[in-house]
Amino acid sequence: MPHRRYHFSTSSTQSPSFSWAARRVRALVAVGALIIGVVLLVISGVVWSGLVKPPIQFTPAFANVGWTIMPTGGLLFCAGGLRAMDAIPKGSPLGPLAFLLAVAGVILFFWDPRWWGPRWYREQRWP
Repeated sequence: MPHRRYHFSTSSTQSPSFSWAARRVRALVAVGALIIGVVLLVISGVVWSGLVKPPIQFTPAFANVGWTIMPTGGLLFCAGGLRAMDAIPKGSPLGPLAFLLAVAGVILFFWDPRWWGPRWYREQRWP
C-alpha cells in the first residue's frame, strides 16, 4: 500500500463550520475596529469643539491627546476595519495614508506647536 501524504491546507481540509466561524470572527473584529475608530473620531471632534475640555492645568503633557492621538488612532482603526471587511481593495493607498497621518499625529503630540489645536486650547495654553 503506497504511503499517503496529508496536506493540511486551510482551504481543503477545513470543515464548513470552522470556515463559517472564522469568517464570523473576522467580521466581528472588523466591525469592532470600525466602531472603535468612529468612537475615537467622535470623541476627538467633541474635544476639538470644546464641549468637553481636558484639565490642562492638571495634565499639560497629555492635554493634546484629543486632537492628535485620538483622531489618528480612529483613522487607523477605521482603515483596518474597512480593509478587514474587504471594503478597501488590497492595492488601495488608504492604509499607508492612514499610517502616515498617524505618524504626523504622534509628531504633533510630542511637538505641540502653538498653531495646532482648537482655539480654546491655544488661548488657554498660550495667553
